[in-house]
Amino acid sequence: MIFANFSHKPAIELAERIAGITPEGLNKVFFADNGSSAVEVALKLSFQYHQQTGHPEKRKFVSISNAYHGETLGALSVGDIDLYNKIYKNIQELYYVKSTM
Repeated sequence: MIFANFSHKPAIELAERIAGITPEGLNKVFFADNGSSAVEVALKLSFQYHQQTGHPEKRKFVSISNAYHGETLGALSVGDIDLYNKIYKNIQELYYVKSTM
């Protein structure tokens, strides 16, 4: 699902419904077509925000231990399964927390 600056009525209606139930000020919606892309986008948005607001030192991420977050570079780098992420661990500072599930 790549909208590429285009959209359609069901997507607009869903975005409006989502924005309508979120706290005040959270009125932007970004759709991703899979989990890896959603994780990747979240990492990039966070990183870019801190870069653009004068806090380039904010590069730490929290991730769930023993978790697989997807196959994109960012998602692999925050996962905690060595088979998939060992080579990507040094991309950013990362702290794992135990899952409560």
